[in-house]
Amino acid sequence: MPDRDGGMRLTCATLAAFAKYPCASTVASAKEGDASNKKFNFFSSEKDIFRGIAESVGLIHSKNKLDRWCRHPLAFLVEAADDITYRLIDLEDGYRLV
Repeated sequence: MPDRDGGMRLTCATLAAFAKYPCASTVASAKEGDASNKKFNFFSSEKDIFRGIAESVGLIHSKNKLDRWCRHPLAFLVEAADDITYRLIDLEDGYRLV
């Protein structure tokens, strides 16, 4: 609603599910081999906010990184839905080219 402050007012569960790489920018490292270690979902200035979200939904801390958590289970569903959508669009594009 345009007359209310606060933007979309998403729940902690929604925000956690959106976080494909629940890691602070200061923890992400190009040196580590795994591609997911190079990406992050929030800046260090927002780490207290994300920490609150993570605690609220019970995200598990990564074993050796302070500002990195394991993904929310719904994040995998969001990623799968995204992949399915792109593949269907590619299929439709290919069909229209024929």
